[in-house]
Amino acid sequence: MLERDLQQEVNRSNGALEVLGLLRERLQLQRDGLGVESGREAGDGMLTQVDALQGEYRRRRASLYPHHKSGTFFLTDAGVLPILHDCYADLVGGEATSSEFAGQTPRLADWYVRMEDDVPQQVVNETNS
Repeated sequence: MLERDLQQEVNRSNGALEVLGLLRERLQLQRDGLGVESGREAGDGMLTQVDALQGEYRRRRASLYPHHKSGTFFLTDAGVLPILHDCYADLVGGEATSSEFAGQTPRLADWYVRMEDDVPQQVVNETNS
């Protein structure tokens, strides 16, 4: 799945979860206002359906995140600077230059990182050049 498609699917899942959360809140408020037993049962049935949908969208969202990601970074005295793949390819191919590093020899790091919910957790492998 392309990064753009992945992000669109993540956005869809997040939007659906937000709407379902609001719907669940509203249904709970309506149910609490009902006095008749049958109306309460109907509200409980709707809440059960919403809970099932929330669980499904949470599973979908969790499956979209890769467990590992690799990235390329410049390691400089100023810190760690991530390099987008297209930018890196242009620099290596001689199609782009960076005056930011004039007169310096920056170190290049390739990191393979374990991810949880799209948040870096641990560097699994590192290659420097």
